[in-house]
Amino acid sequence: MKMNNTTLIVNAALNAEIFTEEQVQQFLEQTGEIPLHTFKGWKERGYIVRKGQKAALKCDIWKYSNRVETVPAKTQDGQETEAEIDTSHYYKKLSHFFTAEQVEPVKA
Repeated sequence: MKMNNTTLIVNAALNAEIFTEEQVQQFLEQTGEIPLHTFKGWKERGYIVRKGQKAALKCDIWKYSNRVETVPAKTQDGQETEAEIDTSHYYKKLSHFFTAEQVEPVKA
């Protein structure tokens, strides 16, 4: 079974007892996500993590590496050239998540 990042984060939050199943269902129905994001995720939403806060949850999520590598190659007539190979792939990365209680709105 393939697991997307939302599923990975929700399962980890439930296992860590950060939220109950009822809370998760309510969040997902209302906003489509739970209020548990990375430092960058909160920043994108207009919040900053308060100084001194430690991550409420650490879990692996999927990241995407979009890379094209240039490698030596030969043409059909034997001349040396370069070819581009797409080496893009998904990998798991440990990420740190903070709750809504750990952030505050960015001051303008």
